[in-house]
Amino acid sequence: MKIQFASVTLVTLLAFSLTSAAFAQQPTPSPEQAPQVLSMLDKNGDKKLSPDEAQGGLKDNFALVDSNGDGEIDLDELRGVLKMAAQRVSGGGQRAKVSTTHDVRPRVHRTPESRFANIEDFPFDTHYIDIDGLRMAYVDEGTGKAGTFLLLHGEPVWSYMYRGAIPGLAAAGYRVIAPDNIGFGRSDKVIDIDWYTLDNHVQSLKRLVTKLDLRNITIVVNDWGGPNGLVMATEMPNRFDRLIILNTWLHFAGYRYTQALRDWNQLSQSIDFTGFPAFPSAVRAPFDSPDAVAGALRWPWMLPFAEPEAGNAVRQEAAWNNLASWDKPAHVIFGDSDRVFTEDWGRQFAAHIPGATFTCVEGEGHRPLLFTGPAAGQFTGEHHGDEFAELVLRLISTE
Repeated sequence: MKIQFASVTLVTLLAFSLTSAAFAQQPTPSPEQAPQVLSMLDKNGDKKLSPDEAQGGLKDNFALVDSNGDGEIDLDELRGVLKMAAQRVSGGGQRAKVSTTHDVRPRVHRTPESRFANIEDFPFDTHYIDIDGLRMAYVDEGTGKAGTFLLLHGEPVWSYMYRGAIPGLAAAGYRVIAPDNIGFGRSDKVIDIDWYTLDNHVQSLKRLVTKLDLRNITIVVNDWGGPNGLVMATEMPNRFDRLIILNTWLHFAGYRYTQALRDWNQLSQSIDFTGFPAFPSAVRAPFDSPDAVAGALRWPWMLPFAEPEAGNAVRQEAAWNNLASWDKPAHVIFGDSDRVFTEDWGRQFAAHIPGATFTCVEGEGHRPLLFTGPAAGQFTGEHHGDEFAELVLRLISTE
């Protein structure tokens, strides 16, 4: 069967540009046509696509399609992105939609503990606290003689992200608290998609801080941990001693969202978080059923450029403005390979906070030294959490 599309149109349609005018006018290749698509673009005949062979939207989003991070797109990876494209087609080619209260019952899902039983590199006891009737899970290690670390994860991970850093920080005398946000990890997962707003996440974290009476806090934020944690820190600054800001952002007028982040806003809504092969098994573990994924869908959906109310653009901008007069230590640490929150943006972030330091970690991506990968939805499996702890403690020693 002859494939009726030009190569430029093809790569434009590969799941990343499905809202363009071309979408309504051109057919999208099906997953079954992946071999023909690969053959058409594969110039050297090795049955894989290199960055030079990719074109258009496929080239621009190469790292997202290259789910195993080997620098090439193979047949399975191409078939996977065509499958997501087909799902987008069935939705009419409009902006991705998430479930509403009309689509789900207002109940809570709790991931079975058996889903975490085979995770061997997370040796910490899990603690739980009631947050307005929801069970929040958190790690609690160390004495606290030197102060408290509060480690906040982003999308779509959980406290497992910090597994390599926790021992070193605790050994330095800190009490280390690493919560799983509601909707993630071992914490309860509200099925009602409308629960997931910046305001509710901030409120649940504030309740955690006050219930545990955490003080002298060094907060570490990454990805969505940034808006959640920095809003909280600037609204209750007396409890916080220091900011450690990894690749993240705050919305404000004039903030320039990268194309990679705009793509993730769209692409994320087509991902099956219960079995997406790009995620390590420990990242997939909390997402045991469709009832478990509302939080993972909602965070990228409610980016303020798209959903300013759910993402509370006004409250984020207030936090950004408050950071301009932050009078305590702050250290900004960015991986230089992140396409979502770039090194240039990291330097701008640091320059905005009086006295903040900036550290660029070469060869690291979206979660520097914690989960290597160039974007929110990509992981290579590499992890250097012990080096991350050493870097943070070294920065603190220079204050």
